[in-house]
Amino acid sequence: MAFSITVDISRATSLLSRVAQAASNDVPMKAFNAAAESLVSSATSTVPVRTGNLRNSIRASSATASGVEVVAEAEYAAFVELGTSRMSAEPYMKPGIPQAIQALVNTAVEALQSIT
Repeated sequence: MAFSITVDISRATSLLSRVAQAASNDVPMKAFNAAAESLVSSATSTVPVRTGNLRNSIRASSATASGVEVVAEAEYAAFVELGTSRMSAEPYMKPGIPQAIQALVNTAVEALQSIT
């Protein structure tokens, strides 16, 4: 007795195609922007403030397909973050990285789930 199973994968193929297209376009951009927003928010709320110049210089660049950059443009930003031989470090960027990574992952997962 012959036995056969036919599986129609046309819907799966269509879905995979849409996921692949979104993964190469929309999803990374949304995820990078969410991570950048999270890091900027964390950094601006934890940065030590004397004049506000350093806090006001923290910003994110526009996201691209390869990533996004969060910068503090004050000329002394690295000295505050990393410290010097005369001053202890007061990290304001590094502590926000785990939250930013979580925001990136959550946004990517949500975006991919919304495709179905």
